[in-house]
Amino acid sequence: GDKKHKPDETSEVAGAAYLVLSKMAPESIDPLIAALDSQDVQVRLLAAGALAEIGPDAKAAIPVLKKGLADKDPDIRASTAVVIAKLGGDPDSFLPIIVQALPQMDPKNLDDFLGGLCDYRERKITVPILVGIQNQIEHSNNHFSPVVQSKVMNALQQIALAYTNSLTN
Repeated sequence: GDKKHKPDETSEVAGAAYLVLSKMAPESIDPLIAALDSQDVQVRLLAAGALAEIGPDAKAAIPVLKKGLADKDPDIRASTAVVIAKLGGDPDSFLPIIVQALPQMDPKNLDDFLGGLCDYRERKITVPILVGIQNQIEHSNNHFSPVVQSKVMNALQQIALAYTNSLTN
């Protein structure tokens, strides 16, 4: 942690640690898992991000990360679910969390989480939420990023393609 940073900005020291520690695996995995229990939200988020960068080799972090799936903040819940996905967790444990959190999120944050959802586009659970997001985009005065619009449309197209292919096989 770096107590000199403002609460709404990332500490340069913490950002550098995030970059370095993710490259120091496997030695950094246990200290990063320990950092998931920090009182400093930034430390917890950066530790989770570094573990996600490490990937499945850091799968031991999943039990500790699961605490974040119950957080009151939908961004934290979805972030945790995406990290668990990158670590190779069971989609049935994290995919519903992403689906439930997306409608509650600030639209400007959606593109950060659609990737985690779209990685599992063959799962039927994603269709209603993607259609709902598409409807929200079409009927909103908010300016959704082209990235969000593109990811939603791409995911829906790929689901349709996968469904069509499953019918022909």
